[in-house]
Amino acid sequence: MGDGRTVLHDTQVGELWGANQDRWPHIIFRRAYQNARHLIETGKDPLRIISEPAHENGLLFYPTLLVQQGRGDPERDTRGSTFRFTHKHLDIGAAGDIDCNYGGFDCADFKHEEIRNERVAHAVRSSGANRVLIVRIPASIKGCLAIGMDISEQGQHIRDAETSRG
Repeated sequence: MGDGRTVLHDTQVGELWGANQDRWPHIIFRRAYQNARHLIETGKDPLRIISEPAHENGLLFYPTLLVQQGRGDPERDTRGSTFRFTHKHLDIGAAGDIDCNYGGFDCADFKHEEIRNERVAHAVRSSGANRVLIVRIPASIKGCLAIGMDISEQGQHIRDAETSRG
């Protein structure tokens, strides 16, 4: 589907991947954006083109949305959303207390409610009773921590707070 708020399908809760680009670092990225935009404008949503035949054949279909992708230079990062480019103060490394070589330095810091609200779980919950959100995380705690995901017991308080809000 895309990276957080940037996607390659028709949506009301995200940005079209590449829509915020004026200059393109490579023609292939521009073509991907143009193709997706053209399909959407002509009523052929790319996500439906894939998901509807799967459903018609009784197959489960789980689109993938990357919610923890680092943010790069706006001139070259075709996957970055306007929200992420304009809210750098909500990055993991924004406080200046983390080594800039840390892999998750420019990733969204989920300790901020604004980041948690900006991600898309609420859209899944509000789209229907039969919707399921499946989260894929790195296979180790070390791998999770490397991208700013605290899945240890210390991170439990955040999960408990989210659960109590529904």
